[in-house]
Amino acid sequence: MRWFIIFLLWVSIFACTSRHPEHRSSNVTTVDTARQPTDMEPFDLRVRKYEDPVRESWQNPNFILYLLGPLKNKTVADIGAGTGYFSFRMAPIAKKVIAIDVEKRFLDYIDDRKQELANGAIAKKIETKLASSDDPGLTPGQVDVVLMVNTLSFIKNHLNYLQTLHGELKPNTKIVIVDYKQGVMPIGQVNKTKINANELIDELGKARFVITKTDTVSLQYQYVIVAKS
Repeated sequence: MRWFIIFLLWVSIFACTSRHPEHRSSNVTTVDTARQPTDMEPFDLRVRKYEDPVRESWQNPNFILYLLGPLKNKTVADIGAGTGYFSFRMAPIAKKVIAIDVEKRFLDYIDDRKQELANGAIAKKIETKLASSDDPGLTPGQVDVVLMVNTLSFIKNHLNYLQTLHGELKPNTKIVIVDYKQGVMPIGQVNKTKINANELIDELGKARFVITKTDTVSLQYQYVIVAKS
């Protein structure tokens, strides 16, 4: 009888675990390829991926900040901010950072992290903004610089989005776009959902942006396109 009771308990625990995979402990890190849309993953797993210390080795955030240029007295729109990976890096040097995302959970996460900053003045520089999937919702002329990292490939109609964004920017606003290269890689989404660099360059031109720099070699897994409105 005793072994039968133990067996029933084991079956019950296994069934509960199977129904709730998000409650399992996970050893998945940033270097594991996402084989499903990231918005279908448990939120805590997505946070761990975005904030994994390993990311710094391939993302090279200092290089991205360099491409943005001097940010003193400038307002930056971090479109697709996620966990604020770049927002928190830009805030100490920018006048203001608008962290924009379509998921309120990420914005809540950023607001929670702001409360943990020792420097309250830096926390006040970061403003979170909920946007729709087809419009960043910026007030015309509101920002001086735009950063989009691993974001455009998740937008269904890139051209319409870029045209809308262009209409919200003042002339000569710099935009830096970083997204995943084509091919099978140990990080990022599946290949079929990626936006090809040449396709993006063409769409930026149709949206009336002027390309100033294209870099496909400096980052291991990503390309960079710099343009101005």
